[in-house]
Amino acid sequence: MSVRHFLKQMLVHQPVMCIAWGLVAATFCLVPPDKRILNDIDWRVIGLLYCLMVVVMAFRRMGGIDLLSTKLIGTFRTLRRLSIGLVVMAFFSSMLLTNDVALISIVPLTMVILSRSDRLHAAARLVTLETIAANLGSMATPLGNPQNLFLYTKFQLTAGAFFSTMIPLSALSFVLLVVIASFAPCDEIHRDEVKPLVSDVQPTPVRMIVTALFFILSILAVFRIVPVFWVVLAVSIGYIRLDYRSVLKIDYGLLATFVAFFIFVGMLQRIDAIHAVLAEIVAEHTLASGFALSQIISNVPAAILLSGFTKDVSALLAGVNIGGLGTLVASLASLIAFQGYIKACHDSKRHFLCVFTTYNVVFAFILLAYWYFISA
Repeated sequence: MSVRHFLKQMLVHQPVMCIAWGLVAATFCLVPPDKRILNDIDWRVIGLLYCLMVVVMAFRRMGGIDLLSTKLIGTFRTLRRLSIGLVVMAFFSSMLLTNDVALISIVPLTMVILSRSDRLHAAARLVTLETIAANLGSMATPLGNPQNLFLYTKFQLTAGAFFSTMIPLSALSFVLLVVIASFAPCDEIHRDEVKPLVSDVQPTPVRMIVTALFFILSILAVFRIVPVFWVVLAVSIGYIRLDYRSVLKIDYGLLATFVAFFIFVGMLQRIDAIHAVLAEIVAEHTLASGFALSQIISNVPAAILLSGFTKDVSALLAGVNIGGLGTLVASLASLIAFQGYIKACHDSKRHFLCVFTTYNVVFAFILLAYWYFISA
């Protein structure tokens, strides 16, 4: 493989990572790199994210998410109940399994059910609502999405401070999602239309116990009860022995993206003129800055970038989480949902984008209005 072909493939499959490292290279032209860049990287966040990704990957490979989804969907009898059930499932599963993992599991399952029951006409609306549910449900917990994990760790938030900011927004989001999902038709859905369970590895008792244990340890590390280093070591050794592919198959591009943005923010802070301008704008308009920047570069890098220029963590949390709504690139999880949709409906990209944008704008407007006029 030529270098040119490799770079092209990286740009296609990891565009955000490539942009992030491109920005790092640009700052190196302005400020020569030195030993301080290693201190700019928040290794605690990298370790926590690594542990959670490996544990969730192991859970997925055992078919745990598919099994849960299949059992729940087997109880639904109409398209309306299916819509409500899948939206609620996406909302709550994203709190612990992250928004992208929730959508990786739920969207393909949704497309199979709708395809087999000849109801693909309802796919754009349902997948859009599932995407919004995953993005908004994940904001309720520190480990629901990468930007929350980063901000929770960087600002050393207490659980009370975090939940007091995010729970009201999540509760409002949940009510809106259930109400809108309830307008789906009452067409009957048969139980035999559910996708059969498939697992990559045998879910043995040992694997299930170890996965549960490591998940608990990862949560304890998030809340600073156990040291991150020992959890990283235990997770790595444990899964190399039990299921090494769980370690190999996680998205290392996401970890590399975090490293790049840590370095980029650190370099920007050494440029006095840029630091002064950004500090003034973001300090006065933290939520608006988080929301606007998320529409362009997505909410994870936006959170990392803006965190160096504000102390108003509540507004920044709200800004980048609500910022997951809007454009298709505002949240990386939305791109996952879009890819899952077009695999079955490749001729309906424009229709999906119209439906997706309409619903996202409505939800974003309501949540921003709530923050500015009621919460704040």
